[in-house]
Amino acid sequence: MAAESVGIESFPSLNVIPPGSVWHHYFIVIIRYGSGGMHLPEIGLWLDPAESAEAAWFSHGHADHARGLHGRVWATPETLDFYDARWPRPEGNTGIRQAVGHGERFEWGGARCTVFPAGHILGAAQLLVEFGGERLVYTGDIKLRPPLCGAPTEIAACDRLIIECTFGLPVYHFLDRDEAARRIVAFARECLDDGVSPVFHGYALGRGQE
Repeated sequence: MAAESVGIESFPSLNVIPPGSVWHHYFIVIIRYGSGGMHLPEIGLWLDPAESAEAAWFSHGHADHARGLHGRVWATPETLDFYDARWPRPEGNTGIRQAVGHGERFEWGGARCTVFPAGHILGAAQLLVEFGGERLVYTGDIKLRPPLCGAPTEIAACDRLIIECTFGLPVYHFLDRDEAARRIVAFARECLDDGVSPVFHGYALGRGQE
């Protein structure tokens, strides 16, 4: 099977997809993976691209997903606010930044694209792409537990799911939220009783607020 046309069963581990390969197999929508990110060439849409693109979808506002300057960007209003703060529009830039809220949709390249909440951080969203009778869902980070900030995840029925699995390996185990809160409070009280200030490390956007 040629390197540029490979099926999912060709990868015993799904952690790494070879750059430049195509995963389409018997499905309708072609997905190209490369150094610039994920691309749906038939539709002309990039998903969280790492390089400048004509048309891009941003799944959420973290810097490894919402970045660069593009001809057109779709994202939720909250994600666009984060993006605008990090990537202000240069003078003379004519790129379009279009807000699409949860439950709303847009059409591009013959596809119908619908936005669903992903629960990761404020504004995080999945994108359901309907094209040629196929339903493809792309999401960056996603959380099934109800978030403290933002909308809870809604499951969208699909034929294929592309998901970022930063902590998808079974070696990762997370505390129950109530137990984590109990330990945080206990540590803070212990520090205060000792006359010192408790300090907690957390990513500034999303984790810090929660």
